[in-house]
Amino acid sequence: MGIFLNESDIPSAELLHFYVVFENTALGITVIMVPFTILVMVFTSNSVINAYRLLLINELSWSLVLDITAALIGAVSLFPLPCYYGVSVTSALSHTQQLINFVVGIGVLIMKDFSIFYQLEYILVKSLAMDSKIRTLFQIVPKSGVVLIHLGIIVSVLGAVLGPIIYYLPNQGEQKRLFISLDPFVGKLYEDHPDIICFIDGENTAKALIVGFIALSATPFIGLVFLIIMYNSMHQSNGSTHTYRLQKMLFRSLVFQLIAFTFLLCLPVMMVMIALLYELRNGPIITVICFCFLLMHTPFDCFMILYFIKPYRIVVAHLLKVLQTAAGDAVWMKAGVHVLKGPLGDKTEMDIGWVEWGTVADVADDGRRCM
Repeated sequence: MGIFLNESDIPSAELLHFYVVFENTALGITVIMVPFTILVMVFTSNSVINAYRLLLINELSWSLVLDITAALIGAVSLFPLPCYYGVSVTSALSHTQQLINFVVGIGVLIMKDFSIFYQLEYILVKSLAMDSKIRTLFQIVPKSGVVLIHLGIIVSVLGAVLGPIIYYLPNQGEQKRLFISLDPFVGKLYEDHPDIICFIDGENTAKALIVGFIALSATPFIGLVFLIIMYNSMHQSNGSTHTYRLQKMLFRSLVFQLIAFTFLLCLPVMMVMIALLYELRNGPIITVICFCFLLMHTPFDCFMILYFIKPYRIVVAHLLKVLQTAAGDAVWMKAGVHVLKGPLGDKTEMDIGWVEWGTVADVADDGRRCM
Protein backbone atom coordinates (compact mmCIF):
# COMPACT_ATOMS: atom_id res chain seq x y z
CA MET A 1 0.00 0.00 0.00
CA GLY A 2 1.53 3.28 -1.11
CA ILE A 3 1.37 6.68 0.52
CA PHE A 4 0.12 8.46 -2.60
CA LEU A 5 -1.26 5.66 -4.75
CA ASN A 6 -2.38 2.06 -4.46
CA GLU A 7 -2.59 -0.62 -7.12
CA SER A 8 -6.38 -0.25 -7.02
CA ASP A 9 -6.12 3.47 -7.88
CA ILE A 10 -4.51 2.75 -11.26
CA PRO A 11 -6.82 2.04 -14.24
CA SER A 12 -7.04 -1.64 -15.12
CA ALA A 13 -5.77 -3.02 -18.41
CA GLU A 14 -9.38 -3.40 -19.59
CA LEU A 15 -10.20 0.23 -18.77
CA LEU A 16 -7.04 1.45 -20.51
CA HIS A 17 -7.89 -0.61 -23.59
CA PHE A 18 -11.38 0.88 -23.65
CA TYR A 19 -9.88 4.36 -23.15
CA VAL A 20 -7.53 4.00 -26.12
CA VAL A 21 -10.24 2.57 -28.40
CA PHE A 22 -12.76 5.22 -27.34
CA GLU A 23 -10.19 7.98 -27.76
CA ASN A 24 -9.27 6.88 -31.29
CA THR A 25 -12.92 6.41 -32.27
CA ALA A 26 -13.92 9.83 -30.92
CA LEU A 27 -10.99 11.46 -32.71
CA GLY A 28 -11.94 9.72 -35.96
CA ILE A 29 -15.52 11.01 -35.69
CA THR A 30 -14.23 14.51 -34.90
CA VAL A 31 -11.84 14.51 -37.87
CA ILE A 32 -14.80 13.67 -40.13
CA MET A 33 -17.45 15.88 -38.49
CA VAL A 34 -15.47 19.12 -38.19
CA PRO A 35 -14.41 19.43 -41.88
CA PHE A 36 -17.90 18.33 -42.99
CA THR A 37 -19.55 20.96 -40.76
CA ILE A 38 -17.17 23.67 -41.96
CA LEU A 39 -17.79 22.73 -45.61
CA VAL A 40 -21.55 22.92 -45.07
CA MET A 41 -21.14 26.38 -43.56
CA VAL A 42 -18.77 27.60 -46.28
CA PHE A 43 -21.00 26.46 -49.15
CA THR A 44 -24.24 27.65 -47.55
CA SER A 45 -24.98 31.06 -49.01
CA ASN A 46 -26.74 33.15 -46.38
CA SER A 47 -25.62 36.74 -46.00
CA VAL A 48 -27.48 37.15 -42.70
CA ILE A 49 -25.30 34.68 -40.76
CA ASN A 50 -22.02 35.06 -42.67
CA ALA A 51 -20.28 36.93 -39.84
CA TYR A 52 -21.54 34.46 -37.24
CA ARG A 53 -20.36 31.63 -39.48
CA LEU A 54 -16.77 32.84 -39.08
CA LEU A 55 -17.11 32.61 -35.30
CA LEU A 56 -18.41 29.04 -35.61
CA ILE A 57 -15.54 28.06 -37.91
CA ASN A 58 -13.09 29.60 -35.44
CA GLU A 59 -14.57 27.55 -32.59
CA LEU A 60 -14.58 24.28 -34.54
CA SER A 61 -10.99 24.83 -35.63
CA TRP A 62 -9.82 25.23 -32.03
CA SER A 63 -11.96 22.23 -31.04
CA LEU A 64 -10.28 20.06 -33.67
CA VAL A 65 -6.79 21.13 -32.55
CA LEU A 66 -7.70 20.48 -28.90
CA ASP A 67 -9.05 17.00 -29.59
CA ILE A 68 -6.02 16.06 -31.69
CA THR A 69 -3.68 17.31 -28.95
CA ALA A 70 -5.58 15.44 -26.22
CA ALA A 71 -5.77 12.22 -28.25
CA LEU A 72 -2.07 12.34 -29.11
CA ILE A 73 -1.24 12.64 -25.40
CA GLY A 74 -3.70 9.98 -24.20
CA ALA A 75 -3.07 11.14 -20.65
CA VAL A 76 -3.51 8.86 -17.64
CA SER A 77 -3.06 10.95 -14.52
CA LEU A 78 -1.33 9.83 -11.32
CA PHE A 79 -3.31 12.16 -9.07
CA PRO A 80 -2.88 13.11 -6.25
CA LEU A 81 0.62 13.39 -7.71
CA PRO A 82 0.71 16.23 -10.29
CA CYS A 83 1.95 13.80 -12.94
CA TYR A 84 0.68 11.72 -15.84
CA TYR A 85 1.86 9.23 -18.42
CA GLY A 86 0.63 8.83 -21.98
CA VAL A 87 -0.83 5.84 -23.76
CA SER A 88 -0.56 7.42 -27.20
CA VAL A 89 2.15 8.49 -29.63
CA THR A 90 3.53 11.49 -27.69
CA SER A 91 4.74 9.16 -24.93
CA ALA A 92 7.77 8.52 -27.16
CA LEU A 93 8.76 12.21 -27.05
CA SER A 94 11.30 13.69 -24.66
CA HIS A 95 10.16 15.19 -21.36
CA THR A 96 10.70 18.71 -22.67
CA GLN A 97 8.65 18.06 -25.81
CA GLN A 98 5.86 16.51 -23.76
CA LEU A 99 5.76 19.52 -21.43
CA ILE A 100 5.57 21.85 -24.43
CA ASN A 101 2.70 19.76 -25.80
CA PHE A 102 0.97 19.94 -22.40
CA VAL A 103 1.26 23.74 -22.16
CA VAL A 104 0.08 24.14 -25.77
CA GLY A 105 -2.93 21.93 -24.98
CA ILE A 106 -3.91 24.16 -22.04
CA GLY A 107 -3.56 27.23 -24.28
CA VAL A 108 -5.75 25.65 -26.97
CA LEU A 109 -8.39 24.84 -24.34
CA ILE A 110 -8.42 28.51 -23.32
CA MET A 111 -8.77 29.60 -26.95
CA LYS A 112 -11.70 27.22 -27.40
CA ASP A 113 -13.37 28.76 -24.35
CA PHE A 114 -12.86 32.22 -25.83
CA SER A 115 -14.28 31.17 -29.19
CA ILE A 116 -17.54 30.13 -27.50
CA PHE A 117 -17.55 33.28 -25.37
CA TYR A 118 -17.28 35.47 -28.48
CA GLN A 119 -20.23 33.70 -30.07
CA LEU A 120 -22.29 34.62 -27.01
CA GLU A 121 -21.01 38.17 -27.16
CA TYR A 122 -21.83 38.56 -30.86
CA ILE A 123 -25.42 37.32 -30.53
CA LEU A 124 -25.91 39.36 -27.35
CA VAL A 125 -24.86 42.60 -29.05
CA LYS A 126 -27.04 41.85 -32.09
CA SER A 127 -30.05 41.19 -29.85
CA LEU A 128 -29.78 44.55 -28.07
CA ALA A 129 -31.90 47.51 -29.10
CA MET A 130 -30.37 49.87 -31.65
CA ASP A 131 -30.24 52.69 -29.07
CA SER A 132 -28.57 50.47 -26.44
CA LYS A 133 -25.43 51.99 -24.92
CA ILE A 134 -23.45 48.77 -25.39
CA ARG A 135 -24.43 48.47 -29.05
CA THR A 136 -23.72 52.16 -29.61
CA LEU A 137 -20.26 51.68 -28.08
CA PHE A 138 -19.51 48.79 -30.45
CA GLN A 139 -20.61 50.94 -33.39
CA ILE A 140 -18.47 53.90 -32.31
CA VAL A 141 -15.29 51.92 -31.75
CA PRO A 142 -13.67 50.99 -35.11
CA LYS A 143 -13.41 47.31 -35.96
CA SER A 144 -9.63 47.40 -35.59
CA GLY A 145 -10.09 48.75 -32.06
CA VAL A 146 -12.56 45.99 -31.19
CA VAL A 147 -10.12 43.37 -32.49
CA LEU A 148 -7.27 44.86 -30.43
CA ILE A 149 -9.42 44.89 -27.29
CA HIS A 150 -10.31 41.24 -27.76
CA LEU A 151 -6.69 40.30 -28.44
CA GLY A 152 -5.68 42.14 -25.28
CA ILE A 153 -8.20 40.17 -23.23
CA ILE A 154 -7.02 36.88 -24.75
CA VAL A 155 -3.34 37.62 -24.09
CA SER A 156 -4.12 38.70 -20.50
CA VAL A 157 -6.05 35.53 -19.70
CA LEU A 158 -3.47 33.30 -21.39
CA GLY A 159 -0.76 34.98 -19.33
CA ALA A 160 -2.74 34.72 -16.08
CA VAL A 161 -3.45 31.00 -16.57
CA LEU A 162 -0.32 29.75 -18.31
CA GLY A 163 2.11 31.99 -16.40
CA PRO A 164 1.82 30.15 -13.05
CA ILE A 165 1.81 26.74 -14.78
CA ILE A 166 5.02 27.52 -16.69
CA TYR A 167 6.62 29.13 -13.63
CA TYR A 168 6.00 26.07 -11.45
CA LEU A 169 7.10 23.47 -14.01
CA PRO A 170 9.36 21.19 -11.96
CA ASN A 171 12.67 19.52 -12.60
CA GLN A 172 11.66 16.02 -13.69
CA GLY A 173 14.65 14.27 -12.11
CA GLU A 174 14.16 15.94 -8.73
CA GLN A 175 10.43 15.17 -8.70
CA LYS A 176 11.07 11.55 -9.59
CA ARG A 177 13.60 11.08 -6.78
CA LEU A 178 11.34 12.87 -4.28
CA PHE A 179 8.21 10.85 -5.03
CA ILE A 180 10.08 7.52 -5.15
CA SER A 181 11.69 8.26 -1.77
CA LEU A 182 8.27 8.97 -0.26
CA ASP A 183 6.34 6.14 -1.92
CA PRO A 184 8.01 2.93 -3.23
CA PHE A 185 4.92 2.15 -5.34
CA VAL A 186 5.66 5.27 -7.41
CA GLY A 187 9.04 3.72 -8.22
CA LYS A 188 7.24 0.73 -9.73
CA LEU A 189 5.12 3.11 -11.82
CA TYR A 190 8.27 4.81 -13.12
CA GLU A 191 9.66 1.41 -14.10
CA ASP A 192 6.48 0.54 -16.00
CA HIS A 193 6.07 4.02 -17.51
CA PRO A 194 9.42 5.83 -17.88
CA ASP A 195 7.64 8.61 -19.82
CA ILE A 196 5.89 9.93 -16.67
CA ILE A 197 5.70 13.73 -16.72
CA CYS A 198 5.21 15.92 -13.64
CA PHE A 199 3.73 19.25 -14.73
CA ILE A 200 3.60 21.08 -11.39
CA ASP A 201 5.89 21.27 -8.38
CA GLY A 202 4.04 19.18 -5.80
CA GLU A 203 4.30 21.91 -3.16
CA ASN A 204 2.70 24.60 -5.36
CA THR A 205 -0.23 22.78 -6.96
CA ALA A 206 -2.87 25.21 -5.68
CA LYS A 207 -0.85 28.28 -6.71
CA ALA A 208 -0.42 26.94 -10.24
CA LEU A 209 -4.05 25.92 -10.81
CA ILE A 210 -6.18 28.37 -8.83
CA VAL A 211 -6.47 31.04 -11.55
CA GLY A 212 -7.41 28.49 -14.20
CA PHE A 213 -9.88 26.76 -11.89
CA ILE A 214 -11.66 30.04 -11.04
CA ALA A 215 -11.78 31.10 -14.71
CA LEU A 216 -13.15 27.73 -15.82
CA SER A 217 -15.71 27.62 -13.01
CA ALA A 218 -16.98 31.08 -13.90
CA THR A 219 -17.37 30.40 -17.63
CA PRO A 220 -20.78 28.59 -17.54
CA PHE A 221 -22.23 31.24 -15.21
CA ILE A 222 -21.00 34.05 -17.48
CA GLY A 223 -22.61 32.24 -20.40
CA LEU A 224 -25.87 31.88 -18.45
CA VAL A 225 -25.91 35.61 -17.66
CA PHE A 226 -25.35 36.38 -21.35
CA LEU A 227 -28.24 34.10 -22.34
CA ILE A 228 -30.61 35.71 -19.83
CA ILE A 229 -29.76 39.22 -21.06
CA MET A 230 -30.07 38.01 -24.65
CA TYR A 231 -33.48 36.43 -23.99
CA ASN A 232 -34.85 39.60 -22.38
CA SER A 233 -33.47 41.78 -25.17
CA MET A 234 -35.07 39.60 -27.85
CA HIS A 235 -38.52 39.91 -26.28
CA GLN A 236 -38.17 43.66 -25.70
CA SER A 237 -36.89 44.35 -29.19
CA ASN A 238 -39.10 46.12 -31.74
CA GLY A 239 -37.38 44.54 -34.73
CA SER A 240 -39.05 42.75 -37.61
CA THR A 241 -40.49 39.25 -37.40
CA HIS A 242 -37.66 37.99 -39.62
CA THR A 243 -35.04 39.43 -37.25
CA TYR A 244 -36.77 37.90 -34.24
CA ARG A 245 -36.87 34.47 -35.86
CA LEU A 246 -33.19 34.70 -36.74
CA GLN A 247 -32.29 35.71 -33.18
CA LYS A 248 -34.47 32.93 -31.78
CA MET A 249 -32.78 30.34 -34.01
CA LEU A 250 -29.27 31.41 -33.00
CA PHE A 251 -30.31 31.73 -29.36
CA ARG A 252 -31.62 28.14 -29.33
CA SER A 253 -28.39 26.93 -30.92
CA LEU A 254 -26.31 28.75 -28.31
CA VAL A 255 -28.38 27.34 -25.43
CA PHE A 256 -27.67 23.76 -26.46
CA GLN A 257 -24.05 24.57 -27.28
CA LEU A 258 -23.60 26.02 -23.79
CA ILE A 259 -25.26 22.96 -22.21
CA ALA A 260 -22.89 20.63 -24.09
CA PHE A 261 -19.94 22.89 -23.28
CA THR A 262 -20.81 22.78 -19.57
CA PHE A 263 -21.42 19.04 -19.21
CA LEU A 264 -18.92 17.66 -21.72
CA LEU A 265 -16.04 20.10 -21.28
CA CYS A 266 -16.23 22.42 -18.25
CA LEU A 267 -17.40 19.91 -15.65
CA PRO A 268 -14.99 17.12 -16.73
CA VAL A 269 -12.01 19.49 -16.70
CA MET A 270 -13.11 20.93 -13.35
CA MET A 271 -13.42 17.39 -11.97
CA VAL A 272 -9.87 16.65 -13.12
CA MET A 273 -8.61 19.79 -11.35
CA ILE A 274 -10.60 18.97 -8.19
CA ALA A 275 -9.11 15.47 -8.14
CA LEU A 276 -5.66 17.06 -8.11
CA LEU A 277 -6.36 19.99 -5.77
CA TYR A 278 -8.15 17.88 -3.15
CA GLU A 279 -5.99 14.77 -3.64
CA LEU A 280 -8.92 12.46 -4.30
CA ARG A 281 -8.37 8.74 -4.19
CA ASN A 282 -8.92 6.90 -7.49
CA GLY A 283 -7.76 10.09 -9.20
CA PRO A 284 -6.30 8.22 -12.21
CA ILE A 285 -9.57 6.36 -12.84
CA ILE A 286 -11.63 9.54 -12.38
CA THR A 287 -9.53 11.47 -14.90
CA VAL A 288 -9.66 8.72 -17.54
CA ILE A 289 -13.47 8.80 -17.38
CA CYS A 290 -13.47 12.62 -17.52
CA PHE A 291 -11.22 12.64 -20.59
CA CYS A 292 -13.67 10.33 -22.37
CA PHE A 293 -16.43 12.90 -21.83
CA LEU A 294 -14.11 15.68 -22.98
CA LEU A 295 -13.53 13.98 -26.34
CA MET A 296 -17.28 13.75 -26.99
CA HIS A 297 -17.84 17.52 -26.96
CA THR A 298 -16.77 18.42 -30.49
CA PRO A 299 -18.95 15.84 -32.34
CA PHE A 300 -21.96 16.93 -30.25
CA ASP A 301 -21.13 20.56 -30.99
CA CYS A 302 -21.02 19.88 -34.74
CA PHE A 303 -24.34 18.05 -34.58
CA MET A 304 -26.05 20.91 -32.74
CA ILE A 305 -24.71 23.53 -35.15
CA LEU A 306 -25.98 21.55 -38.14
CA TYR A 307 -29.34 20.79 -36.54
CA PHE A 308 -30.37 24.00 -34.80
CA ILE A 309 -29.24 26.51 -37.45
CA LYS A 310 -31.88 26.12 -40.14
CA PRO A 311 -29.88 26.98 -43.32
CA TYR A 312 -27.33 24.31 -42.39
CA ARG A 313 -30.04 21.81 -41.46
CA ILE A 314 -31.67 22.28 -44.87
CA VAL A 315 -28.37 21.60 -46.67
CA VAL A 316 -27.71 18.45 -44.62
CA ALA A 317 -31.29 17.23 -45.18
CA HIS A 318 -30.85 17.75 -48.93
CA LEU A 319 -27.56 15.83 -48.92
CA LEU A 320 -29.15 12.95 -47.01
CA LYS A 321 -32.05 12.91 -49.46
CA VAL A 322 -29.65 12.77 -52.42
CA LEU A 323 -27.72 9.91 -50.81
CA GLN A 324 -30.95 8.06 -50.02
CA THR A 325 -32.16 8.47 -53.60
CA ALA A 326 -28.82 7.31 -54.99
CA ALA A 327 -28.85 4.27 -52.71
CA GLY A 328 -32.42 3.47 -53.77
CA ASP A 329 -31.53 3.72 -57.46
CA ALA A 330 -28.57 1.39 -56.93
CA VAL A 331 -30.82 -1.21 -55.30
CA TRP A 332 -33.30 -1.01 -58.19
CA MET A 333 -30.53 -1.30 -60.74
CA LYS A 334 -29.16 -4.47 -59.15
CA ALA A 335 -32.67 -5.89 -58.84
CA GLY A 336 -33.24 -5.20 -62.55
CA VAL A 337 -30.07 -7.05 -63.48
CA HIS A 338 -31.12 -10.13 -61.49
CA VAL A 339 -34.53 -10.14 -63.22
CA LEU A 340 -32.88 -9.97 -66.62
CA LYS A 341 -30.41 -12.76 -66.04
CA GLY A 342 -32.84 -15.40 -67.34
CA PRO A 343 -33.89 -13.73 -70.62
CA LEU A 344 -30.37 -12.41 -71.19
CA GLY A 345 -28.71 -15.80 -70.98
CA ASP A 346 -26.80 -15.19 -74.21
CA LYS A 347 -25.56 -11.70 -73.26
CA THR A 348 -21.89 -11.18 -72.54
CA GLU A 349 -20.57 -9.99 -69.16
CA MET A 350 -19.86 -6.59 -70.71
CA ASP A 351 -23.52 -6.25 -71.79
CA ILE A 352 -24.79 -7.17 -68.34
CA GLY A 353 -22.35 -4.75 -66.73
CA TRP A 354 -23.71 -2.00 -69.00
CA VAL A 355 -27.27 -2.82 -67.96
CA GLU A 356 -26.33 -2.69 -64.27
CA TRP A 357 -25.01 0.84 -64.63
CA GLY A 358 -27.98 2.00 -66.69
CA THR A 359 -31.05 3.72 -65.31
CA VAL A 360 -34.05 1.91 -63.88
CA ALA A 361 -36.08 2.90 -66.96
CA ASP A 362 -33.42 1.42 -69.28
CA VAL A 363 -33.46 -1.86 -67.38
CA ALA A 364 -37.26 -2.09 -67.47
CA ASP A 365 -37.36 -1.28 -71.20
CA ASP A 366 -34.68 -3.85 -71.99
CA GLY A 367 -36.60 -6.45 -70.02
CA ARG A 368 -39.81 -5.80 -71.98
CA ARG A 369 -37.94 -6.25 -75.27
CA CYS A 370 -36.67 -9.63 -74.15
CA MET A 371 -40.14 -10.97 -73.27
